[in-house]
Amino acid sequence: MNPIYRFFVNGVQMAPNYNTNVTKDYELEHGQRFYRAKLSGKFTFQGKDYQFIYAQPFETSFIFVCEISYDNGRTWSNYSNGIFHKTDCTWNSDNQTCIVQPEPRDQYNDVLAGIEREYDLVRLDPPLQRITMQKRPVGQMYVAGDSVITCFMSGTWWEQDCDVSTDYNDLVNKYHFGFTDILAGAKITTTSNNMSVEGNYSGYLVQISAYPIQFGGDLNRHPADDHKIAIVLQEGDFYAKLIRKADNVILYEFDNSITNGLFGRTLTMNSHQTSGGATGVATINLEKYPMLTRFLVDRNDITGLTAYDIAEDDIVSNNLNYRYVIPEQLPHNYFLNPTTSIEPTRWGIREDGLYYTRRNPVGSLFTFPIARSQWKDLSVWYEYRRSILDNIDANTLFELRDACMLSDVIKTLLQQFSPSIQHEATPEYSEFLYSNSNPLSGQNFRLMITQKSNVLHGNYDRPAQRAPITLQSVMNMLRDCYQCYWHIDNNKLKIEHISWFRRGGSYTGDNPTIDLTSMVNVRNSKKWSYATNEWTFDKIDMPDRLQFNWMDDVSQAFEGFPIEILSRYVTPGKIESINISSFTPDIDFMLASPSSINQDGFALFATVRENDTWVLPMVTRTFDTNTVILQNGYLSWPVLHEYFWKYNLPANRVKINDYETIAYGVERKKKHNISYPAYTDPDPMKLVITELGIGQCDKYSINLHSRNNKALIKYDTE
Repeated sequence: MNPIYRFFVNGVQMAPNYNTNVTKDYELEHGQRFYRAKLSGKFTFQGKDYQFIYAQPFETSFIFVCEISYDNGRTWSNYSNGIFHKTDCTWNSDNQTCIVQPEPRDQYNDVLAGIEREYDLVRLDPPLQRITMQKRPVGQMYVAGDSVITCFMSGTWWEQDCDVSTDYNDLVNKYHFGFTDILAGAKITTTSNNMSVEGNYSGYLVQISAYPIQFGGDLNRHPADDHKIAIVLQEGDFYAKLIRKADNVILYEFDNSITNGLFGRTLTMNSHQTSGGATGVATINLEKYPMLTRFLVDRNDITGLTAYDIAEDDIVSNNLNYRYVIPEQLPHNYFLNPTTSIEPTRWGIREDGLYYTRRNPVGSLFTFPIARSQWKDLSVWYEYRRSILDNIDANTLFELRDACMLSDVIKTLLQQFSPSIQHEATPEYSEFLYSNSNPLSGQNFRLMITQKSNVLHGNYDRPAQRAPITLQSVMNMLRDCYQCYWHIDNNKLKIEHISWFRRGGSYTGDNPTIDLTSMVNVRNSKKWSYATNEWTFDKIDMPDRLQFNWMDDVSQAFEGFPIEILSRYVTPGKIESINISSFTPDIDFMLASPSSINQDGFALFATVRENDTWVLPMVTRTFDTNTVILQNGYLSWPVLHEYFWKYNLPANRVKINDYETIAYGVERKKKHNISYPAYTDPDPMKLVITELGIGQCDKYSINLHSRNNKALIKYDTE
């Protein structure tokens, strides 16, 4: 016997007319992983039911309740709730009918209505937390005459704008750079087209006298090594000779006065003498790279090192969070790389269409580019060995006093517009966020936020006075960083990773609720999945690349690499950009370059507990062949991609963190329609077993009259 139904409007039992095609539909909310149930079909109220509804004030909200009985009316239970207003109805006063299709009314209504409302988090006064973090030294590498400085910290780097300077005294005595080398690249051409000497030369010019300041050294030819250019350079004068190495014969000589000083960038000069059989006139085009290094620190008591106050009109205007500078004078930490590639590289393209390449010298820990945005014929690199950055005594601990647990933020916002919905920082509400061991990564972290100005202003005396935020921005951040989605269960807002939903509500294994390969159709003794094995695919454009961005600029290691989809069935050239619009996690970059960061929005932390104190973990990773140590590194894209983004991708073969790997699960684009009887409603969150495999409900449509369930099931594409 099929169940029977009864209906109420604002507590008054009514008898609306409806036809036999009315269904109860369970369908995924757009862009979410939760289902909402609604009655699909129109109900007609007439006679006294019409008169009751018509007589109510125009502003009345009508609560429509459908109850179900499985025992022929002896007991009843709630089956569906809806809501409508007079403006939703079709009215006919002649026939005294009111026709309406109620909208769903469930535990999601208030949350969805308030999720985009903006609130000032400071005024909501959530509980505050303290976080201990480190202000680490920042290396600054400068090529005299450039308009950018390259900053370096624990394996990651970025560029900052600066004032242009070629004045030796300012750079060394005012800005306190250490200076030992001039890199030089030269191009030799001859009027006689003497190919044996023409080509590119590069090398070091080192200081050979202090008074007058004089630099000298040899430049060697690339790719051959049979000639060299010996150079002596001092303020006002230049002298060079092109020498054949085999017999030390001088082929061409150059000398002239220098009008743009030691630190001037370019010099072009013709030879004035030939010997040793050389013919014609040689021209030298010399590109000088005076290399200077210093370190920003926030303390002046580092053993064995002299720290100077940063100049008020420093060459970099946004060193606001650091007070001191230490010059670095280790020789030969820089080198020029003349080699190129015809294949694209991540280091960019030259004007001649060739690509810059990277070279790691033997014995170096790693190298990184210097003033990459300024490169021309040669690329400039810093060879990192050891420095003040490895001196733990140079770090400064400081305490951020005004952070909020993300769980408290969610709870506080819910209280503003949906107080009946609960959220607590326990595994019941999120195994992913609140268990002692994350089910995917094993990490034990707690997410916190603070208004960015509390970080950008360093040792601030007054916390931010305004922090606008929406619950939608928080949920979008969790979705885009972690692939986490929310749903409501028994008035509890819960948050889990996409893999939990894909397994039917579990991290440990598939959780099916219906097995159609075992359900028997009594009319023909066949399984309900028999002769239903026809399927199609959702042919929508699938991206071949996913690109990720934080709200602000971040250092290279936090930026990471895009995820590339290595499949023929994705759409070539289609890029999906995932932008975290309100949050930034790169604390070191924020402290070192505060003027590069938007004052609005929030700093995002993944904190760990150490000795009853919340701290930012130092995470060691290999990034682009380098070993990097990232403060707050759980929130760098390389870490997030490695642990949380190998799920629900468009195809199995993918490239993550610049290496090829296999995804743990692909998007479900294979779809299958099947019908079977459903005396009681299935749980749409659970999985379904059919002859095609294990799939997931995209939509259930259960006919109230026949109890036939038309199901749209989706399976992994591959």
